[in-house]
Amino acid sequence: MPGCRASPAGRLSLMGEVAVLAALHHRRKTGKGQFIEMSQSENIMRTMGWVWPYQQMAQKGVEPAGNRDQCICPADTFLCRDNLLAAIAAPAPDEFRGLCEAMGKPELAEDPRFADHAVRLQDRNALAILNIVADWARTKTADEIENLGKQKGFAATRLHNAKDENEDPHRRQRGFVKEIDDPLYGRYPEHDFPVMMSRTPPKIKWTVRPVGFDNEFIMTKILGRSQAQIDELYLHGVLGKWKDQQGRRPPPDWDGQSGAIVRR
Repeated sequence: MPGCRASPAGRLSLMGEVAVLAALHHRRKTGKGQFIEMSQSENIMRTMGWVWPYQQMAQKGVEPAGNRDQCICPADTFLCRDNLLAAIAAPAPDEFRGLCEAMGKPELAEDPRFADHAVRLQDRNALAILNIVADWARTKTADEIENLGKQKGFAATRLHNAKDENEDPHRRQRGFVKEIDDPLYGRYPEHDFPVMMSRTPPKIKWTVRPVGFDNEFIMTKILGRSQAQIDELYLHGVLGKWKDQQGRRPPPDWDGQSGAIVRR
């Protein structure tokens, strides 16, 4: 989605949760605990798809390719006449033929450079067909391309930005985009938990917490430490809280109590 950057944080927390659940399952079965070690870099490597096996099998690295899919062709994002982006993919024979018809170039489906998908994936041929599609896309609006995809049987859609996603009637009807009442930051739109459950539906209690905001709750209610012990941990730098900078601290009008599970 335009405007977003990839972040490893979600993957790291997810894999951490999986590891803890697996260890708890093992302890329940055997009564034995274990240490868990997780490398941030190895975690990300494991989620990079076919990059690592490709290096070993093909003995060459994967070069930067932008939004182009290097496993199917054509598959890329294209700038349209209205300055919006459209994603187009047409790897299968019928899909590719439909795209060629939509572009007004049905003869391309029989062109020896493009007729077979394996041949079409070769760099020179892939770049040739992608350039042809790019030139055509600049003559159409993103919505026109999406409609042609529906008519001709190839995958095409206008790329959504954050405004599109927040206002999407389908996502709102499903309850995925909703207004959240955060005890610290007030009411604002947020994406709900992506898993829906019929008996125990998840609920967002808050959306973000400043660093160290719940130290007292964890130390007293979960770890059973006294206030004197907690104060000593703060004194020696074992425990800490947010820095006084925007994005890491509570809002300027915070009363010092709202949203805290355990209040000092």
